[in-house]
Amino acid sequence: MGLKAPRFWDFMFQSLFRVQSQRLRQKMWENYPKSSQLRWQLRLCEERAPSELAMYERVRTLCGYLDPQTLLRVADGLVPLGRARPREIIAFEEVVLGLLDASGHFKWLPLTEGKDKHDQRRTVGTPAQSQA
Repeated sequence: MGLKAPRFWDFMFQSLFRVQSQRLRQKMWENYPKSSQLRWQLRLCEERAPSELAMYERVRTLCGYLDPQTLLRVADGLVPLGRARPREIIAFEEVVLGLLDASGHFKWLPLTEGKDKHDQRRTVGTPAQSQA
């Protein structure tokens, strides 16, 4: 087993990609090609940010160093040829694909100003409900 995955990698794989298996999170770390920029950004994301916007930008920058096609290729490479695909791999791939836009890049909802900025569930372009 290689070096232990950084805490934010582990957190991101649990929260964003919904990977519950520690083993799969670790295998993805061991097999994903890691640039110095990716390692730096992971360390930066583990630190307390001065604001919510700063943390949003850190995570967005981090995702810029994560290539969705490479994530899928690494996951595919964890399954030996001729073997059935484990459910955890299939679930991971489905989540990744669901986070992509039509051009294969991660989708990002705009961070809006004002009191509705935390409600990213609303449809982009629709007015937020006023809180009277």
